[in-house]
Amino acid sequence: MKIVHFALMSPNQAGLYGTVKDLIFGERANGIEADIVDYGFDGKETERILEDDWLKCVHWQEALRSDLVIRHSAAPKAVTDAVPFMLALHGRPINTFLLSFQYGRKNPIIEAIYQASELKMFRGFISFWDCNTRIWREILSPSPVYQVPAPVDLQRFTPEGKSHRFKGDYDFRILIADMWREDSCPVTPIFKAFEAATFLEKTTGIRIQVNAVGVPKRAMELLALIQKKSNNHHLGEVLPMIKNIELLYRGSDATLTSHKVSTRVVRESFACGTPVLTTDSNPDYQPSVRDNNLAEAIISLMTRGREITRVESRIYAETVFNPIKAGAIMKLLAQTVLNKG
Repeated sequence: MKIVHFALMSPNQAGLYGTVKDLIFGERANGIEADIVDYGFDGKETERILEDDWLKCVHWQEALRSDLVIRHSAAPKAVTDAVPFMLALHGRPINTFLLSFQYGRKNPIIEAIYQASELKMFRGFISFWDCNTRIWREILSPSPVYQVPAPVDLQRFTPEGKSHRFKGDYDFRILIADMWREDSCPVTPIFKAFEAATFLEKTTGIRIQVNAVGVPKRAMELLALIQKKSNNHHLGEVLPMIKNIELLYRGSDATLTSHKVSTRVVRESFACGTPVLTTDSNPDYQPSVRDNNLAEAIISLMTRGREITRVESRIYAETVFNPIKAGAIMKLLAQTVLNKG
């Protein structure tokens, strides 16, 4: 079986691309001839033949001899008219609609999704997260929406290896690493962490450091002002997106997120053996500590000890975000939709 994925080649820049690469790894492990096409760069109908470690792009015409095409981004009409295809839904449906309501924008994304579902070669949608899948099924019915578990690179993101040494003497270090996402206030976890850190220091003497990576410019300016003007000493390093983010995961005692789905940050952190806490009381993934009181959750992790939480987090990643398991599900899904067609 041959599957070709259409997704922009953007190593260390986009979670969508990382998910596609990890999925291709899993597909190949299950005997699928899986490839990627980098198509539609800068909004133009062009393609680039690039390499990222073991993954090399192929020309879009290679898709014409495939059994199934998975569209994560743009694909030429010559392909979708000739080859059975599925559309992967990476975005957050609620945020997509909010863009229309809040800013009065036309929504070409939703329109394009509906148009794709009407094409002859269309075989269904793919979603990667439970809560989004439930929403998409309501919105896109009667078109089928299948779920494939989002994978992570278990070879790159591991508990073993070098780790970043954050400055200062602290008892517990929190990493916030998904502030660029705009489906909620990007600084919400920062202020939640400050609140817990201040409470713990006053009541227990425990010193908490809050570090952030992947910080957008607007938030970077805000945090720089806080560092300069306030007496808050819990804020540590504030960084833009960096290439070797796994070093930051390993150097942290926990990752904190405000997002309820298993974003790449969640998956990568667990894979590196770093437990994940959430400001959302009802996340799709299993958080390391269920209690939504952040201060109590931190104390619970500290009590259990870093070695135990490291092992538990890694086991969780290997079980839930395993790319080989995701590849096996993709193989079965492809066989199913092609037989239906």
